[in-house]
Amino acid sequence: MRLAPDWSKVQQLRRDAIYVIRNILLPTDFSECSTAAFEHASTFAVMYNAHLHVLHVVRDHPLVTMDSSTPEGEKNKSSNLHGPEGELRKLVQRILPHQSKVIEAVRYGQAYKEIVNYARSEDIDLIVIATHGRTGLTHMVMGSVAERIVRFSPVPVLTIKPPKLPDADVSNGERRPGVAEETIHEYTV
Repeated sequence: MRLAPDWSKVQQLRRDAIYVIRNILLPTDFSECSTAAFEHASTFAVMYNAHLHVLHVVRDHPLVTMDSSTPEGEKNKSSNLHGPEGELRKLVQRILPHQSKVIEAVRYGQAYKEIVNYARSEDIDLIVIATHGRTGLTHMVMGSVAERIVRFSPVPVLTIKPPKLPDADVSNGERRPGVAEETIHEYTV
């Protein structure tokens, strides 16, 4: 059961805030892990009366990856005109139906670079991003978008651990026995 916020306390926090947050960036790759950050970002947006920027980054620009000389390419071209933008709009409407100050954006390129560049260009005050919880070889090979954002971001970054991921055993840094590590692909976005 989720309780409604105490609005008198929210108003007091707004008045007493030293660090003013007007724009919050919420990157998403449409994965279940990335949606874990939506509730946190939405709460901050309401608390600070801030704009919530929901950003999806696509690795390759559709015009570069489509071959329109084939019938299949023409079909993909027409369906991609609303592809990532339409997916993002549906996701925002489904998860944040009552959020009024939402700005949806799609960028093309390398995820962490586009996210950091967006934060700079749109005067973002806070980035809220979910971690995928990769460890070991998978983390070494694929890297972590969230980790790179933390490293290169010009603003504070709040990382959210998805609730389904098991806690690591801090004594040796490995996952608890019996829990298979999920294979989650890097932002292919």
